[in-house]
Amino acid sequence: MRPCGARESGVRRAALVPQACADDAQTTPTQVQVQVQVRIVLWCVDVILLVRYVLKRQGKPS
Repeated sequence: MRPCGARESGVRRAALVPQACADDAQTTPTQVQVQVQVRIVLWCVDVILLVRYVLKRQGKPS
């Protein structure tokens, strides 16, 4: 089990909203799956942007 507010988006909320722990406890498996999918999609977007940036930098004469 993760500690309360372990999610990136939940870290700041957990500090401000005490209810975040209660919300985490009520999280259904489908919500967890969606969170994991969103995290994977965001990670893929980051990698794609990084690769495009590196290729652009390499294409220019230094």
